[in-house]
Amino acid sequence: MTPLLTLEQFEALRRLDTCTVCNAIENFDVAVSHSYVHLVKLGGAVEIGGLKVQPGDLIHGDCHGVLSIPKEVAGDVPEVAGRMIEKERKLIGLCRVSDFSIQRLRQIVRETI
Repeated sequence: MTPLLTLEQFEALRRLDTCTVCNAIENFDVAVSHSYVHLVKLGGAVEIGGLKVQPGDLIHGDCHGVLSIPKEVAGDVPEVAGRMIEKERKLIGLCRVSDFSIQRLRQIVRETI
C-alpha cells in the first residue's frame, strides 16, 4: 500500500522548493478521497463547507475554508489582494526587526486600516 499524505504534510511540502515537492509526490499518493462516488445530478446547486453554490458561481477554497466571490467584484480581486499582501508584509517586517516596539506596531496598524 502506498502511504497517503495528510493535509498538514502536503501543506508542509507545498512550502518547500519545487524539486523537493516533485520528488516527495512521486513517493506518495496525494488524494482527497478514495470513497465511493455515486453521481446523482449535474448542473445543480451544491453545498461546500456550508456555502451554497450555484452553477456559474466563482468560488475559492483552500485549507482555511470556502468563499464565494461576487462576479461584479471578481476583476478587483488581484488589486485588492496585492494591497492586503503589502500590508501584511509591513506588519510582518516590523515584527521581525530587533528594535520592535508596540508604539511602532500601533502606528503601522493605524496606517494599514
